[in-house]
Amino acid sequence: ARAASDEAAALCEKQGDRFHLGFGHTLRTLVELEAGDLDAADAHANAARATMGVTATIDEWILAAVSSVDLARGRVEQALARAREAEAMHVRAGGTNWTPESAMRLALANALDASGDHEEARRVIGIARDRILGIAGEIRTPAWREAFKARMHNGRVLELAERWRA
Repeated sequence: ARAASDEAAALCEKQGDRFHLGFGHTLRTLVELEAGDLDAADAHANAARATMGVTATIDEWILAAVSSVDLARGRVEQALARAREAEAMHVRAGGTNWTPESAMRLALANALDASGDHEEARRVIGIARDRILGIAGEIRTPAWREAFKARMHNGRVLELAERWRA
């Protein structure tokens, strides 16, 4: 999978496709974080940041991933600043794009929790939970609804909301 990711990144770079290059590096950041390879996660997060400026949607997601890397590295203040920047982008964009929203709110809640602001972290994760469940409620096919709730950041938001009793 990593080799395929590297090939896709090379192709996107060759074609000048900054959107998909940023998207790919962001996904790779999350894969490396999950695998525990913080150096690789950091490298891909920085590569993703270099593509910023294409669209607010991908930029918001990139900053959420960078925030997660910062947090994993123990850089709590940086993680919180990046998550807040992603949140500000979300608000400026009208707050209607759900694609990066759960990633942004998850990163923000985790950074707030790590900074000691547990009450605000619970509030943020509760907002994310409500948004996910609201969207899921509009999905008529049960299997698709459950898949939406379980997908990457959504599933983690719902787990945290339950654990934190948000």
